[in-house]
Amino acid sequence: LYQNDLFRDFLRSVMSLEELYPLADPIGACTVNVFKPDTMHAWHFDESSHSVTIMLQKPDQGGDFRHTKQIRARGQIDETIFTELESILEEDDRKKEDNSRVNTLEFEPGTLSIFSGSTCLHEVTHVSGEKCREVAVLCYTNIKGKKNSPEVQKLFFGRV
Repeated sequence: LYQNDLFRDFLRSVMSLEELYPLADPIGACTVNVFKPDTMHAWHFDESSHSVTIMLQKPDQGGDFRHTKQIRARGQIDETIFTELESILEEDDRKKEDNSRVNTLEFEPGTLSIFSGSTCLHEVTHVSGEKCREVAVLCYTNIKGKKNSPEVQKLFFGRV
């Protein structure tokens, strides 16, 4: 599916993009994220411009995918974004379920999600129960030949 030209054409159409390439990263282009019970993935931005996920297995409890709308331009790191991040996270600490700036997506096995993880802040909440949360992650970019940074490769895959 990841290498399929028809699927990539579909994604390009949905995202209104002229160009869309598979990430040229042999380690991180297409992976399966497994969240064991008692794990989570804190708020973050992705390096790849566009991510596509497919829920493979839902955990017994938790493992919710929470995200904001687009809150920054790709790669933006300045005082404006830090102020916005602080505001979102403080509101989330106070309100959690009633945070109007954060959406929770309902995922069932087979759910396809298409999003710009580099511009939307997102997290996966604490997983509990017996079953792991398993999600296929297909990373794409609008820059041919782009790879994850060595820092991201080392952090997620333990090697460069």
